[in-house]
Amino acid sequence: MERIASVLTRSLSFRPAHGGKRGSDLGVKPTHKCHLSVHPAYPPRAKVNHVSWEEEDPGYSPVEFTHQAVLDNDCTKKPKGWADPAQITPDFEKVIARRTSNALTHGGTVIMVNGKPRNPIGRTGITGRGLLGKYGPNYAADPLVTRYDPDSGKLQMAAIQRADNNQWAIPGGMVDSGETVSVTLKREFYEEARNLQSDDQKEVTAKLDDLFEKGGITVYVGYVDDPRNTDISWMEVSPPLP
Repeated sequence: MERIASVLTRSLSFRPAHGGKRGSDLGVKPTHKCHLSVHPAYPPRAKVNHVSWEEEDPGYSPVEFTHQAVLDNDCTKKPKGWADPAQITPDFEKVIARRTSNALTHGGTVIMVNGKPRNPIGRTGITGRGLLGKYGPNYAADPLVTRYDPDSGKLQMAAIQRADNNQWAIPGGMVDSGETVSVTLKREFYEEARNLQSDDQKEVTAKLDDLFEKGGITVYVGYVDDPRNTDISWMEVSPPLP
C-alpha cells in the first residue's frame, strides 16, 4: 500500500465513470474469456465449444453453482441482504426485467430464456449465480485515479492487490441498491485504497475529497469479462445514475 500512498499524495487526475457513454459508443467491443477462467471459489467450468448462443453446442452441460454466501443473503429473508431470492416467481421476473432494462449490451435488452436472464455475450460453463447476488447484470463502479509520474512522465494508476487471487485490480465495488454511482465510486475508493500510515491519512483524504468534488469523465460502461460471470449473472460497469 506504500505505492498507492506515493501516488495519492502527489498531483493526480481523477477519471470516474460519471456522465458518459456505453462501451460500444466508445469503440470498445466486450471480450468474453470467462469460460476459460478459474476462480478459487468456483467449481471447474463445463467445456464450452461455442461461446455464442447463436451457434449450436449440443453437448453443452453447464455446471450449476450458486455460492452459499449468495443464498445466505437472500433479500427476502435477511434484512439488508444483497442478493436476489433463490426462486424467480412470475412477479419477480417482472422486477428483473425492470432492473435490467438498462443493460448496455444487445441494444439494452436482456434476453430471458426459461424465465432467467441469459448472458448477452455467450456461454460461460456455469449456470446459477456463482458469487453474484443479482440475476442478470450486477452493476459495479470502478474509479480510475491516475497521474503522470513527475520524473518519468509515464501514466500511473492507483491499484489494489486482491486478497482472493492476489491479482492487481481497480479499487472499485458493487453499486448498492438506491445508491448513485458517484457515491459508490468515492465510498469504494476510500474503503480500499486508504490503508495508509496515520500521518498520511489526513492529507490524502483532503486530496481525495477535492478530486471527487471535481468529478471526471467516463472511460467505459458496459459488460465486464469477469471470472465470476455465469450464464445467468454477469458483471457490468454501471451506467451513470442521477
